This record gives sequence, structure tokens and C-alpha cells, in this order.
Amino acid sequence: MWLKPEEVLLKNALKLWVTEKSNDYFILQRRRGHGDSSVGLTGLLVGTLDTVFDSTAKVAPYRILHQTPDSQVYWNIACGASLEEISQHWDWLQLNIMRTLSVFDSGDDITSFVQGKIRGLIVEEDKVSAEDPERFREAALRFERLFSLPKKEKLVTYFSCSYWKGRVPNQGWIYLSTNFLCFYSYLLGNEVKLVFSWCEVSRLERSSSVLLTECIRVCVKEEDHYFSMFLRLQHTYELMQQLADYAVSRMFDKETYDAQHPLRDPLHITQRSLEAHMRNQSFRTFFRLPCSENLCEVHECFLWLPFSHIHTLGKICVSERYACFSSQDGNQCTVIIPLCEVVSVEVQNRSSRSLSVCVRGKRAFRFSEVRELDNLASTIRKCVTSSSPQHSHSTQLSLCDDEEEMMVGQVPVPVSAVSTEALMNVFHPHDVENLDPKMLKERMKEQSWQIHFAEYGRGSAMFRTRKTRELVTRGLPETLRGELWMLFSGAVNEMATHPGYYASLVDESVCVSSSIACDEIERDLHRSLPEHPAFQSDRGISALRRVLTAYANHNPAIGYCQAMNILASVLLLYASEEEAFWLLVSVCERMLPDYFNRRIIGALVDQAVFEEMMRDHLSQLTDHMTELSFLSSLSLSWFLTLFISVLPIESSVSVLDCFFHDGIRFILQLALTVIHHNMSHLLRCHDDAEAVTALNRFFDGVVNKDSPLPASVQQAAAATNHSADLDTVDISDIIREAYERFSDITWEDVENMRKRNKLYVIHTLEETTKQNVLRVVAQDVKFDICQLEELYFLFKRQHFLSCYWSVCSPSLQNHDPSLPYLDQYQLDLDQFSSLFNLLLPWKHAHKHTLVHSAFQLADDNRDGLVNFKEFICLLDILYNGSFTEKLKFLFKLHLPQGAVRIAEKVECSKTSVVIHCSDGWDRTAQLSSLCMLMLDSHYRTIRGFQNLIEKEWVSYGHRFQQRVGHGDQNHTDADRSPIFLQFIDCVWQMAQQFPAAFEFNEYFLLTLLDHLYSCLFGTFLFNSEQQKLTEEAQKRTVSLWSFINSQWEEFVNPMYVHYDTHVLFPSVSIRHLQLWTSYYIRWNPRLRPQEPLHQRYKELLAKRAELQKRVEELQHEVASRGSPEKAGSPTPPTPPTPTIQSFI
Repeated sequence: MWLKPEEVLLKNALKLWVTEKSNDYFILQRRRGHGDSSVGLTGLLVGTLDTVFDSTAKVAPYRILHQTPDSQVYWNIACGASLEEISQHWDWLQLNIMRTLSVFDSGDDITSFVQGKIRGLIVEEDKVSAEDPERFREAALRFERLFSLPKKEKLVTYFSCSYWKGRVPNQGWIYLSTNFLCFYSYLLGNEVKLVFSWCEVSRLERSSSVLLTECIRVCVKEEDHYFSMFLRLQHTYELMQQLADYAVSRMFDKETYDAQHPLRDPLHITQRSLEAHMRNQSFRTFFRLPCSENLCEVHECFLWLPFSHIHTLGKICVSERYACFSSQDGNQCTVIIPLCEVVSVEVQNRSSRSLSVCVRGKRAFRFSEVRELDNLASTIRKCVTSSSPQHSHSTQLSLCDDEEEMMVGQVPVPVSAVSTEALMNVFHPHDVENLDPKMLKERMKEQSWQIHFAEYGRGSAMFRTRKTRELVTRGLPETLRGELWMLFSGAVNEMATHPGYYASLVDESVCVSSSIACDEIERDLHRSLPEHPAFQSDRGISALRRVLTAYANHNPAIGYCQAMNILASVLLLYASEEEAFWLLVSVCERMLPDYFNRRIIGALVDQAVFEEMMRDHLSQLTDHMTELSFLSSLSLSWFLTLFISVLPIESSVSVLDCFFHDGIRFILQLALTVIHHNMSHLLRCHDDAEAVTALNRFFDGVVNKDSPLPASVQQAAAATNHSADLDTVDISDIIREAYERFSDITWEDVENMRKRNKLYVIHTLEETTKQNVLRVVAQDVKFDICQLEELYFLFKRQHFLSCYWSVCSPSLQNHDPSLPYLDQYQLDLDQFSSLFNLLLPWKHAHKHTLVHSAFQLADDNRDGLVNFKEFICLLDILYNGSFTEKLKFLFKLHLPQGAVRIAEKVECSKTSVVIHCSDGWDRTAQLSSLCMLMLDSHYRTIRGFQNLIEKEWVSYGHRFQQRVGHGDQNHTDADRSPIFLQFIDCVWQMAQQFPAAFEFNEYFLLTLLDHLYSCLFGTFLFNSEQQKLTEEAQKRTVSLWSFINSQWEEFVNPMYVHYDTHVLFPSVSIRHLQLWTSYYIRWNPRLRPQEPLHQRYKELLAKRAELQKRVEELQHEVASRGSPEKAGSPTPPTPPTPTIQSFI
């Protein structure tokens, strides 16, 4: 065990210890007398001393001391009760410490580093042996104090390690929390503090270098950070992987993130929950079990193999519904026992600790050398009892053998339209009398599998060994293909767990006749194997439609994606509809996760894994293909369609045979084999077109010589006949070569590479999204691209802050992957306020009011969220806008929104409102006046508007002289402000939205503003009523209202309609506010002069009066003609009375 470093004087201990190993910095010693055949007097003396100084325990016989060449002081750092134990410590020091110490210049630095490392290992050993809540609480407090993160941020675990900065390690502690990776070190006055968000980590992998034997490399913003000297490096690495994957799935990949994820709440994630989730995930993936299964217990034991008469060492894993065994001694034997099929569980022999599990069909599985025998037996019995009773009444999928054994299957469904027979049996029935060579070979395959079933069992509880894979590689027989696909994929377990579920989905899909998914399915139905007779008939098309629509209803998050129709059509050839549905579920949700969504992240991840494997196994080709980009797009279709889109149907089913048995590992092996088979052709290619042509030609030549399908169905036969010079290769040879040449690729390797590359793929997609967003936004703002990138980073980080500690934040709840790039990241009001306050260039005393109004202005669709473009447009006005644009921004910011809010409170909520502003002389008058205009139609008349201005502005004491600057040439005076202009602009904006609600016209508003500055009338002079009295304004000036009232017809709106109780609620979003060109730029010489709008109104009114007069004259003329000259004569027809509309 590691010891707290204590100083030892070696010269006093020479007689008590013997040096076994030594180097420049460490000494391994053995207690004198220990291990000697003849103890002698010295050994007796040493034992006596040990007993005297420690009466409770003897001194450990081995120890390790630390020394430096320039010091006589030694430090005791480790001890051991056996040579094996102390050798492990010595080897660890040689591998992890020795190569590091050479970078230090002084002996004191070396000693300080070693002591810090040993203390860290001691703490970590204590934590591993027994978690100390008090110690963890201390670490959590230290974590909160050191990194100043919010209190909601939860520390998950912490480890002692070294961070490499250059060639010098910094010994310290790494803290892993829900959303951050943190490191702290303080050594010899040098402090190192790191805080990385998991969302910033683009690479996380184990690596090694010259100085470091093994370390963890963390890539953040294209910068590598190395952490080493962990006591349990693999365990730490797996936890870091879990946290990083959880973070990016929750933040970036919300489309596929499961809201019912066991780690869905970031406030309740612990190290124990992470480890449990990791175990459950590996357990379900390895044994192809439903996602609801959780691992209960794991026991090491031996399983009796009756077919080879030996015991094989492995582990039995028990979940709620299954007991699974996997060998670990090279036999490659796997067994999955559905507990609903278990008949009895018996403890047979306690001396050999044996347990017998009997299942239907008179079969028994015998486990021996189980350490916790009673515990395992009790757990299995409990799970058998609690398993759903529906399984015991399941009907069999197919007849097994003469022992009444049957597979777990479906219950009969009441939907008569659902097909219960594979389409291949309908369109190409098995001809028993056919004795051609292909059919004879097919029968031999069937016999081989029947022999295998008799020896290894049939159904879910079958022994799966090397022999099983050998039979699969030869190709499955047509009659057993559907059954074995269900078995190997684990779909049989899903179907047994949900009897009747598919039928209910079909019934639901009949009610939902129109949706986006249904439209896409209808579009692709006739593109699915169109050359096959099954899909040239209504029976096959209808079955495919039902399976695809049922899956769209089953998993709305995925719905329907292209390539699903191709896969489902092949499945329907060899399986019934319900079986094809569950096979599709297994492929889309377990075997190929995240493949079938809008961003096809799963396929991109496997594509990255494939490229990494090419670099490892086909380095000669990758060196040549560094400039070729065709491989990415080409291999993507291989993974999405499992080679169905590039291989003939008779060959692609053989690929599916191996895929359902070995998963994505085989698809990767096959892809590598295809590239290797065409190596010579690809090395001669100079561009993408040549390489694509070479591979397409290869796929055209792939045949299945043993396929019993008719020649009319086989696609390869037609292609071969079309091109006689085509080189052919049998699919069985390719499959055999894939297994043999790339046999070193294991399931564990593929899963680790998937996890490692997922971070990189998601960050690559995020980089693409960023570039698209910046390209769109850059066209509308004046920020340069570097500034936009920095602002985008800040905006995105602020978005994450709303998601870090909550599962119900508005940003997460409103996320829609179908939205454009701009709407992928959005801020709610709180996050917007924090970021906008930091970036606001104005040092305003009331920032909160400004920020809240800015958010309301930017939130155009009123969903409580602001996207990046809306945010950056606001900042662009503040930083790069002209004075006029900033003024317009402030106008939009305060007046319309505030007035509408007040009006809503008064009218809708029936509450009293107090208007209070720090600059009350200005904002109060503006807001109250606008609110009265909205609520009271009287103030929308000419007389009422005059009363409104007199009451709310003149009598209230608005400082016109100070704000307008009458008689003052100081244009830079800070008191000048276009307050009244803003108010009139708001009135004009309302008049544009409600053109018939105001009695006055635009000329009326223009006249008010003209005489606001003209000083011709006394209405807007001086700062208060008292000053007007002092200056005798009433005697020396004329009121503006007398001038307006004398020319009433000039200011009347001809479209005005009077309503007594008409309340106005104008829209105040940016897109509904316009620039008042008739006022602001009416004197711009570059604009074509236009006739004033009020003048056009006058002309229309004059024309209307003229036409009305003409109508009256015509009516008078008609009336003056009198009665008819002769009585009894027919009355002449009366001409229609002309109207104004007839003339217009």
C-alpha cells in the first residue's frame, strides 16, 4: 500500500533492511530475515524489535524508499506484505514516474513532485476502498471555492493526476462535474487552474508519448491537454467519456436525446449512476436486449457445454427478464435465456456450487463454481416470478423440433389486413420437387441448421458459438432466414415483450391519414425494390406502407427517413409484417443508433470509425487518397443502406445475414474488404470519378452463385448478361475474406471507436452550422467575420448556460431540429439580459429597463426566445449604426411597447397603472398620451388630440424650450432630445396600422412638427406654464390650434370612421414599424419629389364633390322630363340612377 511520505535516515536502518532493487530515485528493500530459510540471530533480533515497537501488528516485510542523488534523506512511500504486492508498486513507479523525473532540474523539485503524487494516490485508494462522504463533501467545497461555478453545478468525482504543460508535469487534482472538466495544481508557487465545458471537448482519447506511458488527451478548441498518472486510468477515461457523451447529446443532439434518459436530470448525476448506466448500456448492446433491461447481478462461473462435454469459464448476467452468459476462455459461447421460459431453478450440488436452470423443451443449463450461489438462485427465481405472465402464453414463430420446444413470439392480432406471411413465400414459394443444383445446396443448408438446432438448441436459448457463425457465413437458408434474423438481432425479445403492439399501431395509423411522414412514405413506396414482383403488387406495397407508418407512429422523433423503405422492403421478403416491424425497430434504435434522423449522426460516426480503420489497416491506400474526397460520400450510402443500394438483392441478403449476427462490426469489415479488393485499381486512380467508377464496376460484378431465387428476380444476372466482360466475384468469398483478413477487429474496439469519434463528428457538424449562420448574418451587419465568430461563441455559450442545470429550460423545450440554422440556439429573457448587459456599449443607470425592452423588440414571433440574427442585429445598431439609426432604435425600444403594455393592463386586466420614469418629464408624457390614444377614441379626433397635447404636454410642463433648443445655438447641449418628435412618430405608426381610426391626416402631424421648431406660434414655446405667464406669451403669440381650426378641411382624414368604444392595440415588432419618409427624408434631393399625401386627399375630395354635383344634376334632369305624353302608352324605361361609383 502507498504510505504518507515519512523521512527515514538510511544509515540507522542498514542492519534491519536489505536492498533488493534500486535506481537513482527509488530503493526497494526487504526486511532482514524475511524469506530466509535459516533465520538466524539477526532475524530473531529484528522480530523482537518489531514486536516491542508495535505490539498489535508486525512491520510489513517490504518497502519502497524515495531518494535523490544529492540528498542523504530518504522518504518511505510504500510498503507491502508480499513480494508480488510491492512489485506492483515498483512497476507502477517505473512506468509512470521514472521517465518524468528527468525533466526536473533540482532534487527538491523531484521530491516535492513525488510526495504530491503519492499523497494523491493515497487519497484515491481510500476513496476506492470505501467512499467517505465527509471527504467527498470537503472535495465538493474545495471544487466550489476554487472554480467559482454556480452552486447548482454538481461534482461527480475527482482524481489525483498530473497535467502536462510543456515538458513539466503539474501534480494536482482533476474534478469531473456534470458540465465541466476542471483541474487545479499548486506546486512550488506555480498555480495551474483549468475549466473546460464538456461541450467544448472535441476529442477525448487515451494516448501515449515518449515521456508518457499512458495518458488521457483532451482536445479543446484545437488545443491538446494531457493528463496522466491516474491510479485507475481506464476507469477515469470511461467516466470522462460518459460525461462528455451525455453533455453533447443533451446540448447538441437534442433530436435524438431521450427525455426519459436515466441521466436526464443534471442535478442528480453521481459516479454510481454513471457506472450503472455504462454497465447497463454495454450489457444491452452485447446481448441485443430491449432498452428497458437493466443489469441486476453479475457472477463469475462455469457453464456446462453438452455439445463439447466441457465446462467453459464466463460470467452470467441477470436482468429483469433475461439471464445471459458469455464465455471468457476463448470458446466464444453465448447464451440468452428468457426467464419467462424458465420452468425451475435448482441448487444441485453445494460442494461444486452448482445451479441448474431448466427451460421448456426439457433443456437445462448447468452453472457451477458460483461463489454466491444462493444469491444468484434467489435473484433468478424472483425475476422468473415477476416476469410478465403474457410471455407464457406466447405462440411460436416456427416449429422447433419434436420436443415441443417453441420460440417466444407474438400473440394473434385482430387486424385481418396485416400479413402474417413473408412475401417471398407468396411470390416465390419453395418448390419441394425442384432438384436443380442450387435447390439441392439450399436443402443441404437447411439440414445443416437442423443438425445445429438438435445439438445446440433452437430459439432464444440456443448456444451461440463459432459453429453458428460458420453457418451464417455460408448464407442462411431461405426458409429459416426470417426466424434467424429475428433471433440474432434480438427483435424476437422485443416482440415478446410487446404482444399486440404492432396491431394497435396499424389501427392508429389508419386514423392518421395525412402527415409529413405519411406523405414522404407515399412518395417512396414505389421506389422500394421496384424490380421485384412483390412490390409491383398491391399486397407488397400495402404491407410496406403499414410497416413504415407504424414505425413513424412508434417513434415520432425519427418518423420516416430515406433508406428506411429500402431496408423494410428487404425485411418483408423474409419476415411477416410484425416481424419486419420489430426488425426495423432493432436496426434503427439499437443496432444502428442515431442513423435515421435529420443529421444522420450515427452514420457519420461509423463513417469516421471506418476512415480510422482504413488508416490502421490500409495505410498504403490512405496515403494515396489524401486528396480524394469521394470516400466519405460513397461509404455513407453503404452504412445507411447496409450495402443494399449497391449490391444485388440476392447478395445483399447474405450481407444482412452477417449483419444481424455480428452487427456494425461486420459492415466495417466488409467495407474494408471491398476497399482492399480494389486496392490496385484505386491506387491507379487520379480523381474521384475514376475511383467511383472502379467501385461501381466491382459491385456490378458481385454475384451469389448459390441463390435459389429465380433468374427474373436476380439483379446480378441481368448486369452480367448486359456486360459480358465484367469480372465476377461471389459474395460468399467476400464475406469469408472479411472475417479472415480483419478478424482482429472486435466488438469492444468498434464501440470504443464509436464513442471516441462521436465527439469529433458532432463538433464538425456544429462548425458547419456556425459557418452557415455567419454567412447568412454577415450580409446584414457591419461586424467583420472575426467579431461575428467571437459573438457567436458568446451567444452559444450563453445558450448552454440555460441548459446546464435544467431539464425544462425554454431553450430545450422549444428546440426543433427542423428549424433553420439560425434558430438552433436561442436565448430566453434571463440569458439575453446577462449577455446583453455585458456587451451593451452605453453606461446607462437603468440597464434592466433597456435590456427588457430590447428583448421584447427583438422577439418578433413572441415565443420568449431570441435567435442569433435577432441578437446580432441589435448589437450592430448599437456599435455600428448611425445617429439616426440609434435614435430610431431608442424610439422603437421604449414608446410603442410601453404604451401597449399599459393599455393591456388597463383594458384587459382592468387594473390601475402608475406611470413612473426616472426622466418623468419626457417618458411619462409620451406613455400616457399614447395610452390615451389607444384606449379613448375621442383623442383620435382633431379636437380631442388638441386637448390631449394641452393636457399631457403643455399643462403638464414639458420643457419644450430645453428639449427643442429654441433660441439656442448650442447643438451639443445634453438636454436637447426629440421627445415630442418621438411621440408624433408613434402616432404616425399607429395611423399606418389603423388608417380609418384617426380623424386627422398626415399633414396635420407634419404641421405640428414644423411649428414645433418654427416658433411662429406660442403653443410649444417655453418650458412651463409659469414661464409663459412670466413672458406674457398669450398676449404676444397666437395659438397653433387657432391656425389649424381655421383650415379644418386641410387636416381631415377622408377615410375616418368614428367608433365610440374602439380600443387600438398596434403591433410593435420591428417588422411592423416603418421609416416615416414623408418627414425624415422629405428634403433629400436624391429622392424624387412626390406630391404630399394630404394634397392628394384634397384633390380626391374635390373630385368627389364635383362628381356628386354632377349626379345631382343628372337626377334633376331625369325628374324634369315629366310624365309620358300619352296616357296608356307604355312607360319608357327609367334610366338607372347614376352614382359616384359609376363615375369612378
